[in-house]
Amino acid sequence: MDYLTLLFNSNITSGRSTTLGNNEIIVAAAAVALLLFFITTVVRGGGGASTKSRTNYASANFCNYGYFATMKAFSNKSMPGFVKKCFDESGSIFRIKLPFSHYPQLVISGDPGLNRQVLNDKTSAKTKGIRYFRLVHDGGDDIFTSDGPFWKHSRKAIAPAFSNSHIKRMNEVVDRKIDDFTKKLDILAQSRESFDLGEEFIDLTLSVICESAFEYPLSIEEKKKFLEDVDIVVKEVRCGMAVPLRWKFGAFIPNVRRARKSGKSLLALGMKILESYRQLKSPIKGTVVDLIANNENYKTDKERASDILLLLFGGHDTTAYTLSWTLLALAKNPEEQLKLQKELNSTAVDKRTSSVGLNNVIKEGMRLTTVAPMGSVRALTHDLVVNADEKNGLIYH
Repeated sequence: MDYLTLLFNSNITSGRSTTLGNNEIIVAAAAVALLLFFITTVVRGGGGASTKSRTNYASANFCNYGYFATMKAFSNKSMPGFVKKCFDESGSIFRIKLPFSHYPQLVISGDPGLNRQVLNDKTSAKTKGIRYFRLVHDGGDDIFTSDGPFWKHSRKAIAPAFSNSHIKRMNEVVDRKIDDFTKKLDILAQSRESFDLGEEFIDLTLSVICESAFEYPLSIEEKKKFLEDVDIVVKEVRCGMAVPLRWKFGAFIPNVRRARKSGKSLLALGMKILESYRQLKSPIKGTVVDLIANNENYKTDKERASDILLLLFGGHDTTAYTLSWTLLALAKNPEEQLKLQKELNSTAVDKRTSSVGLNNVIKEGMRLTTVAPMGSVRALTHDLVVNADEKNGLIYH
């Protein structure tokens, strides 16, 4: 029942009789077929493949949880906590059980050496599952989910936007926005009014990114709509990655239809930012939006808008919540706060980036509250041997 609930978002009310229409009958039939397929998959040990093709090449052991518990965790907000629990119980490298996987082995690694080796392996590729994030911009290639030439040209094109001169310009935008934010905090402090630090930093970060990278003044209404659409899409992406066949029946699932509508809305915002840049009389050369707009390797403006949107999507909440949690930790530890304040006051503004105390606080804040705990996902095309010797060799497939 957990699986079917994830797949179809069934709303069952006891004591109420209903008459099934044609659509409901189709959904019910599909649910029965999928349930039979799922049972067959579990009994056989995966996708109907032969025992030989499902040979276990991985040295890592499975975690202590089965298909249903793993699917449930991977389709809601408990996923990071679930993975941490598996690390605590199974060690830094373990396998998980997910049905309908595109790959015979799913290995989660918290080992820096193995992670470095996988990411440096030129034959490793992004998995098919990561493409569910394309729902953010209504489908198609983007800088985050694509491999090969598209990823290379889009990444290479925007690299100059992060040169020293542009970083200096971005810092000036940050300083101006921080001054405005500080004045707002003074007013809140005088009125002794409570506020949500995370929400305030989300608002601040969106303003900074849009102005410094895209030369676009994001309105209050646009921020609100953007955050609502992102929340809807991310929830559906999480469910889709846990239950891939869910999207095959998206036309029958209200939440999938709603998420696709939000994806179109987000894409429209990306197109609006791109068009706004083109209407500027004197745009700044070399900004992120300038380099994307003038990159001839993009085939369409939709691809350009998709990358604009992915950069905004990927950068706003990670930055905002890292700052929020770090400041909250400092507020709870006034002695450390005072120590950092003294060090920064005695350091020239242009030298503060090399402050040992500041760097330690940032690193400790990120360690205590990691905002992106899941890292990246890669598919290996061959066996990967780590620390190989006759006794302790580990092979990952």
